[in-house]
Amino acid sequence: MSKQQANSIDPEILAHESLTQQIAAFTAAAEQRLPSGYIDSFGALVARLKNEGVGYCTPVVGAEFPDFELHDDGGNNVRASDYWGRRTLIIKFYRGGWCPYCNLELKALQKHQPDFELLNAEVFAIAPEKSTALIETKAKAAANFRFLWDNDNKLARRLGISFAVGNEVKDIYGKLGLDLLEINGAWELPVPATFVVRDGRLKYRFLDANYLERQDPAELIAWLKTDAAINRAGALNG
Repeated sequence: MSKQQANSIDPEILAHESLTQQIAAFTAAAEQRLPSGYIDSFGALVARLKNEGVGYCTPVVGAEFPDFELHDDGGNNVRASDYWGRRTLIIKFYRGGWCPYCNLELKALQKHQPDFELLNAEVFAIAPEKSTALIETKAKAAANFRFLWDNDNKLARRLGISFAVGNEVKDIYGKLGLDLLEINGAWELPVPATFVVRDGRLKYRFLDANYLERQDPAELIAWLKTDAAINRAGALNG
């Protein structure tokens, strides 16, 4: 089975309204399509990450978020602190354009991009994949938000969300024609995660070592709206 066959997303799946529904439909199809041993190995990787506590040491809500500077898909340097005080940053880590769950999530983010704009929020999609792959992933999602290259997973490591891909999953990826050494430069990935940062402080976060668990953008938008209402009320009560 090729990488394209394993990761292809049927149009019927995209027809589902929510990201949660799309993921459930894709997972059901993948379980029928992939050899059972593959699914077991992916599950063992998730169990290992949870046992190791990957993602447990990320900044807590209310803490300062580390400033960073990364290259975007246009080759420009982007510094997070340039946005402090001006916009709310939605910092979204994804594994790579080869991951169908990441593609579904990125498409869902683009679908809700007008909502983010109305809430003065800017999306940064961050991954360790090199610039060529980064550009391809953005085009695949038809996205108009920024994609940033986390070279060598340096930012993901600072945040405590990076992990080494074990040999068992590495072998499966090899059988599917997926070479992370070529795409990323290393057999290392970030846990998919969302960080909402305003004025340099972490306001909200969502992450799960299980790569199947993704936050539906509708939930994130609901939180942003509630937070905006609270801030308005606080300003009025002065």
